[in-house]
Amino acid sequence: MLYVLVSLGTGLWYLSLLSPSLANDLWWAGYSPARHEAFLIDVINAQLMLTRASALNVYAADATVNKVYASATASSTTIPPTYARRIVFSELTSIEYAVPQLRLLSARWSMRMCVQHCWVDFNKTFQVAHTELRQRRCEESYATNAAVYMEATLRNVVWTDYVAVWGGENGPFTVAVELALQETSHGRLFLRGVATARAMTSVADELIYWRRHNLRSFELQWQNRYRPGVTETMVMQNALGMPQLLTLKDVPQGAGPWTSVILFWLPLNNLWQNQMFNRSLIRGSSRYFLANISVDLPALDVEVMHGNTNVPGQFAAQAAQFRRLIGPFQSVDSLHVPVPISLLKAVAALRVTAANDVAALVSPATPIQLMPLAWLGYNYYGGNPLCVALPATSYVQQSFDFTNDCSAPKPLEVVLDPLALLVAHVATISTLSSETRCAAAAPSSLATCLAALNSVDAIWPAHVAITDWSAARHDVGLGLGLMQYATTANGTWRVLRQPLLEPSFTFFGWMFLADWALGRREVLSFQGDVGS
Repeated sequence: MLYVLVSLGTGLWYLSLLSPSLANDLWWAGYSPARHEAFLIDVINAQLMLTRASALNVYAADATVNKVYASATASSTTIPPTYARRIVFSELTSIEYAVPQLRLLSARWSMRMCVQHCWVDFNKTFQVAHTELRQRRCEESYATNAAVYMEATLRNVVWTDYVAVWGGENGPFTVAVELALQETSHGRLFLRGVATARAMTSVADELIYWRRHNLRSFELQWQNRYRPGVTETMVMQNALGMPQLLTLKDVPQGAGPWTSVILFWLPLNNLWQNQMFNRSLIRGSSRYFLANISVDLPALDVEVMHGNTNVPGQFAAQAAQFRRLIGPFQSVDSLHVPVPISLLKAVAALRVTAANDVAALVSPATPIQLMPLAWLGYNYYGGNPLCVALPATSYVQQSFDFTNDCSAPKPLEVVLDPLALLVAHVATISTLSSETRCAAAAPSSLATCLAALNSVDAIWPAHVAITDWSAARHDVGLGLGLMQYATTANGTWRVLRQPLLEPSFTFFGWMFLADWALGRREVLSFQGDVGS
């Protein structure tokens, strides 16, 4: 009996020793998913914005997060808002990635990708750009991008599914594209080819076919109709070799405000609109939608069809400035601009060396309003080129943003994030005073700006020699900047521009660039028939 009692007591005592380790699936004593796991996820997510390195030292200086993990909200991890789009537009663009993914794409979604087609076929026989100037731009700038050819998609979807959704008698594809193709022997041959391509070719064969036509990438255009989802996981393994999946990100696909519809209305609307009017997208066909065929079949105006105007060619206010600066609506290519590698490296290097210093700076949630010096004295109507109906304000309005729905004006602000502050201070080493650096802040934010700069003054000299910012400065150049619709005192419309690295704005410009590198902002190039 004594033996049994001793054995039971010893077993219970041993279990009490093990209980801290048995409290979680990794068998790590003291490990808390709400604290340690949240911290690990935040550290890795922050690293992934700046580097694709496969190894991370969690004891390194930059493995820090300016956050208190003992709080009740610590388990809420931080995901940079532009991360999924950066992956889609910068990393998942190879034809080797595209072909297998197109073969997984449903017929219904195949016409919902944001691709603005230039041609139907890889041979460039059948043109479908909305304007002749855009057709020329296609040839000069986009010809190696497989996404601008309808053939890239048509060859790789399940053809019977595609016909069931988009084809058939009087279907959108039938009316807008197929009937025109049936008018020529080459078009009929093309249709027979795409109908059997998926079944007759392997992925390897398809890639050879694409390369034969000098296609090097498959790049989608930026839009805010759909928000891409992203899921990333990593494997954690304990000392016993037991693995466990850890979810770093799980952001579902969602919907956006779709203010980008004024640039291009997506392929499905291209098909539907031409189906509605019984016209063809293909230039030179018998029912081409831009041709004045007869009294009953006049030339159609895409901007009128979409509702950008009621009278062809008549625009006012911001819409008129958009067309003057960029070009006609529905013919604008919206291209995501990747972060220069030199900028990523510079910010990453500073983040490593300054990790402990930035935690002592101002709160990362301190916003200030901006007023570029060259923009003084105007009435302001919006800093997002997609917002063409906002009212006037006395303050400069916010710049382009994915979530901006153009429903109401908001001030242009920059958040005084500690790392962005240090980036700006180190990258703009000069004899400029704090007052000069803060000159582009709005009067109401000047005191906050000066206080933030004073907090940086004590630490920035230690980080001056860490990295060379000249390469990043060269790669960014003066072409990157902000814009603003505005009127003068007498009501004359202007489109104001502020290069980020122009001397009077350079301090805040570097803060914008730091935000870009860290995934808080993104840069687009809106390319139209007039300019970009």
